[in-house]
Amino acid sequence: PKQRFLMELEFPAAATKAISYKNIRVTKVNGQPNELADVSAAEGAVITIEQNAPRSTVMEEFTGTWCGWCPRGMVGIENLLKDFGNSFIPIAVHGGNDPMVIDAYSDILAKVEGFPNCVLDREVSGDPFYGSTYGLGSEPSYGIRNDVEAQLAKTTPAEVKISATSMEEEAITVSTSIRLMYPRTTTPPYTVAYVVCADSLRGDTSAWWQNNDFSIPVAQKYKDDPYLGWLTDEGARIRDIAYNDVAIAAFGIDNGFEISPSEQWDGENWVEIDSRNLSLHGNKFIAEPSNLSVVAMIIDTKTGGIMNAAKTKLGATGQSLVEEVSSVDSDQIISIYDITGRKLPALIKGVNIILYKDGRVRKICNM
Repeated sequence: PKQRFLMELEFPAAATKAISYKNIRVTKVNGQPNELADVSAAEGAVITIEQNAPRSTVMEEFTGTWCGWCPRGMVGIENLLKDFGNSFIPIAVHGGNDPMVIDAYSDILAKVEGFPNCVLDREVSGDPFYGSTYGLGSEPSYGIRNDVEAQLAKTTPAEVKISATSMEEEAITVSTSIRLMYPRTTTPPYTVAYVVCADSLRGDTSAWWQNNDFSIPVAQKYKDDPYLGWLTDEGARIRDIAYNDVAIAAFGIDNGFEISPSEQWDGENWVEIDSRNLSLHGNKFIAEPSNLSVVAMIIDTKTGGIMNAAKTKLGATGQSLVEEVSSVDSDQIISIYDITGRKLPALIKGVNIILYKDGRVRKICNM
């Protein structure tokens, strides 16, 4: 039967930052000549850098409003953001019978085994609160912190940034650049993928209520947990909730777009690798551009992992998609919010965000 083994080989580092290519051939197996020596060669590269690039780690969290244990994923993300700040990039991917599901993640969701779940940099899978050791006979409270810390400690040879974003006519224009920590003459084996995330998403229908199994009697064992304890005091369904970091659109999410460098890789300067428009036409979650952010993920095509990533809020660079109206179809309105997300009893003068029965969301300026 076929078996796979991991062998560690040491190579001397170059005197200066550089990339050197290696060819490995298995000439003997158990002291005997390898009959497959001509076809068992492998190629790789040794990269020497003088300093590590700043790194961010991406958590793709798989969750759902129907999932009773998924609130612990929200708790995990909230605390990871407090502990690691901008170095931690969460993407809440909703699945199942959930109003925040998007089609772009369907292929990835089809491979998820159980909710809640998550993957860090597409390398480490686990629970978004307990971490990678969950289900192995150990449940360290907030164990996901150890996994994120380990990912951030890994060496990465390239820094990433999104140099500009803007919103016009329901599209985000994004430009991504990377800076290699070493010179090379060929384009690195990277692709780039994008996710548009939204904060403060709300809805009034029951589909938006978050199921909470921490309310059931068997979950009272979590009452003294410093992170999860408060959930035991909540009801079986949490109604007044705003969802953050929600993936509302994704582009090239499975394998990424091929990069097209604008300059040579000199190991010093930033090189633009991609510029494109991300269309959000008809997307019902873009009522308030200042609540949107864009994540650029650099995927290593050799491993499938996310080598590094960057996130930017649309914020002030976005142009509001505001309709100036003097009247609306009030019979079809479910709820009205102001631009801060506060629910309103009726339309106010100025900007209103309106949620309709058919799922539409409009941002209007009431004259």
